[in-house]
Amino acid sequence: MLNRDEIEKKYVTLGKQIRDGLFTCVRQEYALTLAHSVRLAQCAGIDRITAVELGVAGGRSLLDLCNTAVRFTKFSGVKIDIVGFDIATGMPTAVDYRDHPEVWHTGQFDVHNETEELRKRLDGRAELIIGNVSETIPEFIAGFGDRVLGFIAVDLDQYSGTRDSLPLFEMPAENYLPAVPMYVDDINVGITYNPWCGEALAISEFNEKHSQRKIEEKHVLWGIQNFHVMHLFDHPMRCGEVKPPHPLDYGPF
Repeated sequence: MLNRDEIEKKYVTLGKQIRDGLFTCVRQEYALTLAHSVRLAQCAGIDRITAVELGVAGGRSLLDLCNTAVRFTKFSGVKIDIVGFDIATGMPTAVDYRDHPEVWHTGQFDVHNETEELRKRLDGRAELIIGNVSETIPEFIAGFGDRVLGFIAVDLDQYSGTRDSLPLFEMPAENYLPAVPMYVDDINVGITYNPWCGEALAISEFNEKHSQRKIEEKHVLWGIQNFHVMHLFDHPMRCGEVKPPHPLDYGPF
């Protein structure tokens, strides 16, 4: 087993490769965020995690995530199961201003005719779950078993869909890494985006509702756009019940 300094050195090198374009990927933010997930899993002694993308659309990022996961498993030994969620029929009709109707319109990103082709391209490397997250997330949770959720990409655009996906964060603490790295797509990057609408509002409401689960947006010093972490203060490693193999005190790379 590598010691903590050896793990740290490996990930500093990996981070530089990703940022310098030497590690080919479609979305650097996904690769860097997943790298934090894998490093945390190694330090926590967890050898298999599940990575979820909420909002797949045409599947470009999901396919990229599959390729990155294979390379990270070879790099770290941590196995990564990939799951993608999408409604396929396009954006639902906005409920009100919170869903950013000035940006998104009904039926946008309609890919229902492309779903089977995407499944073929995935070729079993990822599970693709089609339907409204208000229905598919509860079904997914019911069958989650003893898996460990270690990465989440939120790209649902609207407040309503993001809010309806948040039960994904309410499973028993043992079903997560002690802290879950997240990439939240639709925050900060639009002139009309704000804390009172969209994905930002859904996250804020989640934080208000939960005393032991909090989603934090990390500072820019981490060098990853829209990088978030879900903290599980009720996780055995966060409340002192279980000691991780390596301290979980690492920082940016």
